[in-house]
Amino acid sequence: MKRIGVIFCFLAWGITSFSQEMNCIVSVSAPQIEGTDKRVFENLQNAIYEFVNNRKWTNNNFKVEERIECTILITVNDRLSSDEFRGNINLVLRRPVLNSAYNSVLLNYIDKGFQFRYTEFQPLDYSDGTFSSNLTSVLAFYTYMYLGLYFDTFSPSGGQAFLVKAQEVVTAAQNASEPGWKAFDGTRNRYWMAENFLNPSNSALRDFFYKYHRLGLDEMYEKVHVTSTRLLANAVLKNKNFRRFVHVSTVGVHGHIANPPADENYPMHPGDIYQETKAEAEIWLKQFARENKLPFAIIRPAAIYGPGDTRLLKFFRMASHRWLFLPGTKRGLYHLVHVDDL
Repeated sequence: MKRIGVIFCFLAWGITSFSQEMNCIVSVSAPQIEGTDKRVFENLQNAIYEFVNNRKWTNNNFKVEERIECTILITVNDRLSSDEFRGNINLVLRRPVLNSAYNSVLLNYIDKGFQFRYTEFQPLDYSDGTFSSNLTSVLAFYTYMYLGLYFDTFSPSGGQAFLVKAQEVVTAAQNASEPGWKAFDGTRNRYWMAENFLNPSNSALRDFFYKYHRLGLDEMYEKVHVTSTRLLANAVLKNKNFRRFVHVSTVGVHGHIANPPADENYPMHPGDIYQETKAEAEIWLKQFARENKLPFAIIRPAAIYGPGDTRLLKFFRMASHRWLFLPGTKRGLYHLVHVDDL
């Protein structure tokens, strides 16, 4: 009996380790609508949340922490009939910058004049290649656009299949009475969004998305701190007038100091990608210098302040008004270096 229980737990763990693709924040508001039970919009919000986040949109396996972060904000402005509404839908797609705590916004777009029908507790049904309601088709269209733009940033044209899916939603909606699906509905609508992203003449834009995010932001610290150090160190060896290689690092390579103060011999415990790549560059430079008899010095500045700095500016502004709040026990050891002394 215990063995069965262990097997069951293992299988359950295997199932819950992966998740659907989307982690979308959904909000539905109707500040201008009177005479309608607000619970209708609350139920609509929950239904959209379930539709987008609990549906399997791809064949890929996503871990919970890998889900795609997005936002769908619907503002209902008009009630056209008992079950028909019109408003705007604000769509925001974010992509994590790898090895950092930052996000990059891929899409921030407002679809105006979004028209749909909904009755309370109505199930949201959708099937690829068919048009059953404007509400679910619009949600499916933008979900596929989200996926297409997101995957485009990880490999060249990596989101092609999902952009094609989005265009197929447009094709299936050509007989819909609601606006936004046809070429003559305007130049800023769903038809032209799918058309423009798939048009080969705009392939440079999608290539830019990939290079900017995958080859730029994702590798920014590695290239700036490590690759550039290697290139410069190799270059100076060819200069006969070269005297000493000065490498600017950071005190952050030490990470948390358990028993301050500490000196340059304190072990390295970098705490984020900035500090990790600085430490990696230091380690490489020391080895390279030994092998090539390269004179060098490593400087590890502490927090830098002075003209142009905005990070610590708020403290100096408080001090200028004779009010300065310092967290802790007033015995904190925090070194500051003025930029002119660096």
